[in-house]
Amino acid sequence: MKPLFHIELGQWYQITVIDGGEPVDSPIRVDEVKRGPRGRVRLGFYHAHYPDGVRDKVYDLRITEESQGGIVAKALDAEGRWVHIRPL
Repeated sequence: MKPLFHIELGQWYQITVIDGGEPVDSPIRVDEVKRGPRGRVRLGFYHAHYPDGVRDKVYDLRITEESQGGIVAKALDAEGRWVHIRPL
């Protein structure tokens, strides 16, 4: 099935990360995106909100909600981390 929300390499998006504390909003530039079966996606990105040295991130995610306006996904590699990715 074709994804409802298309993430393109080199494009900027808005991400909200919920990781046990206050949600953090930041622009990201997508450097890697690999969709897998059952809503899985590997997302590599430049996280502009973080300080130098920790801006390059890779998240393995499972999409729980998807629409033309964005995705909500659970991180598979970090307990309790959720992300919402949408157009900038």
